[in-house]
Amino acid sequence: MKRFALPFFLLLIHTALSAQPAGYTGRDANPTSRTTNVWTGATSTAWGIATNWSLGHVPQTAEDVGIPSSLSNYPIIGTGSRSCNGLGIASGASLTIAAGGLTIATDCIVQGSLTLNNAASVLTVNGNLSFDTNSSAAATAAANLYIQGSLNCESLSTIDFASANLTFQGSGTSYILTDSPVTVANLVINKTAGQAATFDATSNSTLTINGNLTVNGGSTLNHPDSGTTYLKGNLTVASGGACHFTAGTLSLEGSSATDLTFTDAGSYL
Repeated sequence: MKRFALPFFLLLIHTALSAQPAGYTGRDANPTSRTTNVWTGATSTAWGIATNWSLGHVPQTAEDVGIPSSLSNYPIIGTGSRSCNGLGIASGASLTIAAGGLTIATDCIVQGSLTLNNAASVLTVNGNLSFDTNSSAAATAAANLYIQGSLNCESLSTIDFASANLTFQGSGTSYILTDSPVTVANLVINKTAGQAATFDATSNSTLTINGNLTVNGGSTLNHPDSGTTYLKGNLTVASGGACHFTAGTLSLEGSSATDLTFTDAGSYL
């Protein structure tokens, strides 16, 4: 698995610009005309207030969003469903998703902090979600996190989704890279038929699942990583699903009995 490259919209944050012109040609592998809407927090902490944004309007689906450091107000999504193309949170900056949702069409890179603090909090990332060194993430309620791409947690990041449900979904292979300890409430593999979520073999740390691990039909979970994954609840592999631990250890933890359910003969550890 390739480590995620810093996309152009996050590079913009480091310039500490309060605005970006439309039509910026980014540093993508295949650059196209894209627009970045930078958070200023000039009015309040509310994501949905136009005067808090450099372009004078709330981010649109096709716009990248940059949240820079050294501000007085940082965004909170308190209600409604919000969307953007890509999201970058600079070191020292933060985003809180409360009783609302955010859908990111491509990648999200966090160098600062990300918080989901409500059972109604929903974050959907249709690309990759990356937590850089010294970044942090927390879920203080039973929130939901959906990722279509890969999850990358670099060393010295602090990722505590102990109350959040993490689901890998959609097409393409999802990789799980844990170079720092990661904790989630429940892990669900719900990939498109024939696709897999795969623990990156270069991971240097652990994943702890406080609840259940579920592999839905048509999905595969691969564990070629030599490390340990801790499961405190039940493991269920539905018909048409598969769970392959070809290396490493699945450690069954917790204070009660663990049920292991394999519907098909080929769904094995």
